Amino acid sequence: MSIATEHIGTVIQGPTIFYKEIVAHYKDVPNVVWSTWEDEPAEHIAYIRAAGMPLVLQDKKGLEPGHHNTNLQCLSTYGGIEFLSGNPAITHILKIRADFLPNPFPVFLEQCAKSLEHKEMAYMGYVWYYPQKMQQRYYLVDFLNAGTLAAMKRFWRPDFNANNGFPNPEKWLENRYYHSENYLEKNYKKLVKQGAFIVFKGFAIKSLKLHIDFGRRIFKDGIYRDQPTLKERWQHVQKLTEIVFKRIITLNKGA
Repeated sequence: MSIATEHIGTVIQGPTIFYKEIVAHYKDVPNVVWSTWEDEPAEHIAYIRAAGMPLVLQDKKGLEPGHHNTNLQCLSTYGGIEFLSGNPAITHILKIRADFLPNPFPVFLEQCAKSLEHKEMAYMGYVWYYPQKMQQRYYLVDFLNAGTLAAMKRFWRPDFNANNGFPNPEKWLENRYYHSENYLEKNYKKLVKQGAFIVFKGFAIKSLKLHIDFGRRIFKDGIYRDQPTLKERWQHVQKLTEIVFKRIITLNKGA
């Protein structure tokens, strides 16, 4: 079943640091809302409202943030989804960070719609393997995702347990949604075959905060895979070798 882009609502989630750039980029995008915090700078809020962009402001005082503010990310995303669900024309939701500029946006949204055909969720890509972070491997990227209204509400449902978000927000969100440990590691071939990843074709994404060249990690099939380059792998080998030699020298001195 094809999905018309006018039925996809966009939740811009996060702080208003780059408010001028975000407003300029999304000013002509229909069905968009910025979900952020009541304590954001008044100047930023006034500017966004003057531009006519809908805002959802959440109060985070006294709330348990969880690991890496996972609970707060869920709360603000869910607030945006709830706002857009009031529009009966909206059947699907795109959640995107408040420092991301997909360009051109209409092409990006079309690729999101294609990825959602016959599926309830679609993802930007995944982190595959970093040898120096063995506890942080094989998980879906949470920079942006999209899905049906019901699926996105389940994915971003807020609760305020202090342990939420461990070992990292992405893996925790994935495990919670699929009710399975290490879901991506077990099922990534199936997800790729199903087309559950948004194909980077005809558009680019710029991050104003991360300064990441996402194109550097787009593979021939158009899927974003965050895994170490050959240079990064070699640097890691060199580092491990240096550590081993230092330990050998220390042991010899103590002999």
